[in-house]
Amino acid sequence: MDLFKSTAKAGEQDEAVQSAEQSAWLTRPLQPSTFVVPGSSAYQTAHLLGQWGGLLPLLERNGIHPFVNYLMEAAGNPSGGKVQTGAYAHQVTLAADIDWFQIAHVAGLVTHIEVVNREGNNLSSAMGNLFDVQEIWGGGGDVARLVYFTMEQNLFAGRVNIMAGRMLAGTDFAASDLYCNFQNLGLCPNPESLFLNSRTSNGGFQIFPYSAWGGRIRVRPTRLVYVQGGAYEEQNSTLIGASGWDWSTHQSTGVLFPFEIGFTPGAGAHGLPGHYKIGGMFDTASHPDMLYQNEMLAGVNPIAVPKMHRGQTQIYALADQMVHRFGPGDTSGLVVLGGYVWSDAATAEITRFGFAGLSSIGMIPGRKMDQVSFLALYGEVNPRMKASDALERKAGNTAVAPQTNEIDFEADYAATVLPGTKLMPNVQYIVRPGAVSTYHNALVFGMRTSVLF
Repeated sequence: MDLFKSTAKAGEQDEAVQSAEQSAWLTRPLQPSTFVVPGSSAYQTAHLLGQWGGLLPLLERNGIHPFVNYLMEAAGNPSGGKVQTGAYAHQVTLAADIDWFQIAHVAGLVTHIEVVNREGNNLSSAMGNLFDVQEIWGGGGDVARLVYFTMEQNLFAGRVNIMAGRMLAGTDFAASDLYCNFQNLGLCPNPESLFLNSRTSNGGFQIFPYSAWGGRIRVRPTRLVYVQGGAYEEQNSTLIGASGWDWSTHQSTGVLFPFEIGFTPGAGAHGLPGHYKIGGMFDTASHPDMLYQNEMLAGVNPIAVPKMHRGQTQIYALADQMVHRFGPGDTSGLVVLGGYVWSDAATAEITRFGFAGLSSIGMIPGRKMDQVSFLALYGEVNPRMKASDALERKAGNTAVAPQTNEIDFEADYAATVLPGTKLMPNVQYIVRPGAVSTYHNALVFGMRTSVLF
């Protein structure tokens, strides 16, 4: 049993595990994300090094379920953007789940531990677009970062699941394994506007690999419906490259409260599974007003300090639905996905965010685990920021050109080339990089490599 893909993590995509889970509807996955590293593919089941000379099954029989992964993403833009260049980034992950039932007969209790180390460069920093074309670079710094140290408990035959510890809201809220079928950070591992908007001042909605103190509870009142809510520490330290090993709360700025209601029909080897989610979040931190955010606007804002708002609200609606089957199992088929995020215009950088896509596994005969995916996403910059930039220029300060919106397209083909090894060449096209008309639309070629050892 691989607990990195267990129902406790609410995101298993492995066909073999799915067939076992379908016999117990209370614990079948909700398909937010898993503790598998975003981008590493939740569909990898084999290991490049096999059974580690017999060590892997020995550890698993004794309640220790390790996960060792290398993930690389490269990208280059031969045309468009601020400059034309290339970039490479990689991530190494060491993780383990500890099953306390196997060790001490404590039913339903699991400890999750995960450390990642990232290195490399970000093409989008040079190119100037909003949504990074390499999701792996999206944060964390070039350090060994503690991502998870949590305790998770299943209760009442799986009807209730509780998790607490060092964790992140993006694991369970506004999440799906499907989102990391793509290399663009705009969707992998979560709709990025949720993170971009909350990071404007004091942190908030944490996405991989950021973490903070938190907890959440998930309840299944019926076979097809779940309800979940949580509370997570907001902190500045996540925005300045902290490694995650500082467990103090001296950088805390508030509390984030996310909530989500989901409907999960169609599970089964021959069904058409779907996931429909409505959720949102609000926090208690202070956020700058997107119009009067600069203390230099003294002529317009006489108090000469940024105007601040207490709290921020964001709401989302997400869905994915398999519409055609290529074989048994929850992953083998053509899936349509889409979503929309609304954010408070007083404090959000991106007020409207939407996406739509297709993802197919098993479409090509003889290549049942290969996937073909397409994505289009749209981010609208807050009109108040455009007005703020105009005030900056009026005050004699430097400001960016008026920002409107950015549209990103992506097409991918992910192929299993060796046991535990996937290659995913991809192409992205960025319309209005940086949400401005200053730069030409950018063509980006990318490659992702994921190895599960």
